[in-house]
Amino acid sequence: MRRLALWLSWLLVFIVPFEYLFERGPLGTLGRLAGIALAGVWLLSALAAGRMRQPRIIHCLMIGFVIWCAASILWSLDPEASRGQVITYVQLLLLALIVWDLYEEAADLERALQAYVLGCWVCIATLLHAYVSGDVQRRFTVGLFNENTLGFTLALGLPMAWHLGTSVLREARGAGGRLTLLLRLANFAFIPAAGFSIFLTASRSSMLSALLGLGYMGLSIGRVRRGGRLLLFGAAAAGAIYGVSLVPKTSMERLEDTSVEMSDGDWNGRLPIWNEALRIFSERPLAGVGISAFTVAAVETRAAPHNFALSLLAELGLIGFALFSGILIGCVALALRQPHGLPAFWLSMLAVWLLNAATHVYEDKKITWLLFGLIVVGDGLTHATRARRAAPLLRVVSPARS
Repeated sequence: MRRLALWLSWLLVFIVPFEYLFERGPLGTLGRLAGIALAGVWLLSALAAGRMRQPRIIHCLMIGFVIWCAASILWSLDPEASRGQVITYVQLLLLALIVWDLYEEAADLERALQAYVLGCWVCIATLLHAYVSGDVQRRFTVGLFNENTLGFTLALGLPMAWHLGTSVLREARGAGGRLTLLLRLANFAFIPAAGFSIFLTASRSSMLSALLGLGYMGLSIGRVRRGGRLLLFGAAAAGAIYGVSLVPKTSMERLEDTSVEMSDGDWNGRLPIWNEALRIFSERPLAGVGISAFTVAAVETRAAPHNFALSLLAELGLIGFALFSGILIGCVALALRQPHGLPAFWLSMLAVWLLNAATHVYEDKKITWLLFGLIVVGDGLTHATRARRAAPLLRVVSPARS
């Protein structure tokens, strides 16, 4: 049963990048269906085994944040929307706890990362099909995706693909060299394919995020052999020159207008929204107007806050903002104490998230809480390895997975 829960978790991670490609059914998106199945099987496996890994301090912060969101229903300006959002946060919290309980080996974490990259390939294939079919758009997107969300989803996959491509997957090693080669090719090919796809979305925050991903690649290029570096640099240069020439002119024009909007404009209409968010916060600084009640409180703009910090301050006040900030700071601290180049990997992922969350609302997305959960898992694996090395004479028997 626990093995089935593990496979369902990888299936969910695979679905998360492309869940908005399809219309919502009676039970929601494919990701929601996979999440329900995972939660049910995991609960049964935990009851059958009679055990669950003890949550960490950062999990307690997550629980406290969700409890505060639930409490905000009492004073919310939009109680119905708040109740719906609380249900979403309960599901996201459960996702973080499930991956913490299930991923006990480094290979479990690596397979989850690989599943995400493969899921992103589904988005890329669909987007490129729309491009080559002649459906010219100023900003390309697919399914129910917002262009910025699609670009962010792909940008987050860039550090993952590089990390996996420059390391030997344990699963691939056991299955033979052919699987290793195929996975590495898929991961390295993802980088130019995702870069071109982000150009098509014309999402400026996603383009900056892609540059952060490239920065991480530059910092960790030493993991690649000298001959491989020359090959990668040559392929990157050729891909950049040829790929940019294929991007529609309208998409390039939007990206080129970025500096103009930053210096002379209102940040694409965000500045009035941010001013109103500050006004809302000043009126209810401690508790806010209630989770997911921002658009009701924003009487002048009636728009989403487009900034995670202002969103949290306006909706949940200083208490909610402090709890979520504690989660973020905790993730940074856990990332920094991991070995073998992992700090740079996790910090690049958090930097991609922060850059996008600064101009959009991503604090309530599966990708966000999955990222937080995986960072905690990585730190847990580090401590488990150190514990085994510190007691070499003790035979550690891990519980068998049924």
